Amino acid sequence: MRKLVWLLPVALLLSVAAVAQDIPTQSGVWASSDSARPLDGGRIVMRSLISSNQPSDMLGQPSRGLLILRCRDGWVSIIVSTLDGRFGFSSVIRVDWRVDEMPIVRENWSYVSADTVIHSGRSLKKFLSAIRGGKELVFRVYGDGMTQDIAFDLGDGAAAVDAIKAACPKAG
Repeated sequence: MRKLVWLLPVALLLSVAAVAQDIPTQSGVWASSDSARPLDGGRIVMRSLISSNQPSDMLGQPSRGLLILRCRDGWVSIIVSTLDGRFGFSSVIRVDWRVDEMPIVRENWSYVSADTVIHSGRSLKKFLSAIRGGKELVFRVYGDGMTQDIAFDLGDGAAAVDAIKAACPKAG
């Protein structure tokens, strides 16, 4: 069981890395990935977006943020990664987010790796609804004494959300 718990973050990192290779360098353009797992044919649908700003990594070097909406096995997850940045090493990371001028939402997200957090909690419907009709999404991620602000030009967020909802109807 310990190996399985350890392998889950590794598998997520590999999927983030694979998606990152196909991300356009232009903000506001969603990349699409629809695939089936070779072992059981389970469907994985992802829509991903590169940040419109370049948050600094631990060394002060510019990095890029990555937003992934993922449907896997009927479950929707929101994944945020800085690719080269660092959030720290806590099991839970505080994340604030806002779309356009809506009020800031403060939540605790699950830590996956030093640069990746994931969320699939109760506010998921609110998040998907907000980005479906929004223009800009901004995250502030808190970790190990530093914060990172990551902004995304949502482009055609409605099409990305609709694809995820079609693949995961329970996402509502």
